[in-house]
Amino acid sequence: GLREYQEVMRQYDRLQGGFIWEWYDHGIEQTRDGQTTYYYGGDFGDTPNNGNFCIDGLLRPDRTPSPALLEYKAIIQPVQFIYDVASSQLTLENLYDFVNLADSQVTYQVVQGEKVLQETALNLEELPAQGQTTMPLVITSALFGPHEAIYLNVQLSRVLPEIGEVEIARAQFLLEERVSAPITNQVTPWQVVENELTLTVQNNQIAYTFSKITGKILQVVNTQQQPILTAGLDFTLWRAPIDNDMYKVTAWKEEYFLHQVTEQLEWLHVREVNQQIAVEVAQYASATNQNWGYHLVKTFTFTATGICEVTIQGKTAIRGTHRPEMLPRIGFDLVGAGRFDLVKWFGNGPGESYRDSHAAVQMGVFEKTVHEMHTEYIFPQENGARTQVKWVELTDPNTNEQLHFGFKEATTFTVHDYSRKALEEAKHIDELKRSPQNYLTLDVFHSGLGSNSCGQEQYEYDKARFEDFTYQFYLTYLPV
Repeated sequence: GLREYQEVMRQYDRLQGGFIWEWYDHGIEQTRDGQTTYYYGGDFGDTPNNGNFCIDGLLRPDRTPSPALLEYKAIIQPVQFIYDVASSQLTLENLYDFVNLADSQVTYQVVQGEKVLQETALNLEELPAQGQTTMPLVITSALFGPHEAIYLNVQLSRVLPEIGEVEIARAQFLLEERVSAPITNQVTPWQVVENELTLTVQNNQIAYTFSKITGKILQVVNTQQQPILTAGLDFTLWRAPIDNDMYKVTAWKEEYFLHQVTEQLEWLHVREVNQQIAVEVAQYASATNQNWGYHLVKTFTFTATGICEVTIQGKTAIRGTHRPEMLPRIGFDLVGAGRFDLVKWFGNGPGESYRDSHAAVQMGVFEKTVHEMHTEYIFPQENGARTQVKWVELTDPNTNEQLHFGFKEATTFTVHDYSRKALEEAKHIDELKRSPQNYLTLDVFHSGLGSNSCGQEQYEYDKARFEDFTYQFYLTYLPV
């Protein structure tokens, strides 16, 4: 990753290298059916060609920044911040070789969830090149609430001629960890309704229907029979291939069939204990024609507080030695009603991030439309993940209905207004077919991006492996 390269560069004075290969995408602007798109190798009938290989810059063809440029800016920022929690001292190190950062401004915020508890601006009178300075910060812990982690956000900015105020560097420090309060709801007791094909768990606000044939969630509806979810928790190992997957995709598809995972029901049980209903679903999940897979046990516990608690245990099963060294992801897909168009989350943001690409984001509470969760790449591919997410809310802006997901451990999620199949089939931005439904994926582990189109693979710790896992979260529906 870029961060590791930069750390090595700063460790050794005589070392240089790792230069940026491409400044902007080499795409040719075209208009088709009134939409702007960009052509690349082969689109003009040219042979031979390199396909989209030169769509690999830090800027898009129209010179707007890509997430890669924001990541690069954050990694090479010329100021390093060190915060000592015990003494509440902030140290700034100027990494410039010649520039004095005198007359800069340091702004710090203490943030908890959506609340800014404190905000202070300090003038930096002197910070010579390669120099350090330390300043005390006044943090009022009496303002801290009982829920949501507390963060210190720091920014150094300068006023530059003909430009105005610009951010030079920023950092975030965790002051105190907190556990997010569960979102509950007052509901009537849950009831179970069964027939030969389905099992439904319902109360006076919401109903979850499971298939007795597959064990999958068939639908989740409100009392007006309006859909909330139309499919749920389908096991997936696949992502729409990114450019850096180019040397793995053939094996993933033609040797391991990772894009064709199916689940077979082993058993489905329902129990009622202490005003709670538990639905247990056991499935065997495997890719086509493989001697390895997962035994999955999904437990849905419907509590008196209106919560559906979900625990998924995945146990590896193998009848040989042949299995993939790396998986694109381990996750679960849900399909939701498109009317839940607003997304709010507590995690890294506001832009996309991945295990090995998250320097440009910070922890906080962010809100976007589902459409805005898409990151546009000239060659459509996996995009838009948010990492270290503690909770997600999907809201219908017309009715204010909410579906709240809370995670036991910070997770990665994506949500889009198109399917993974549509994303993979599109070869240009104007070919991506939008859907009236939303497609949400919750990841147990999503492999990093690496740089293997012309560089190194992901670090070993950034690769999803064929290993056992436990994944826990809860859902709460909040009606109008």
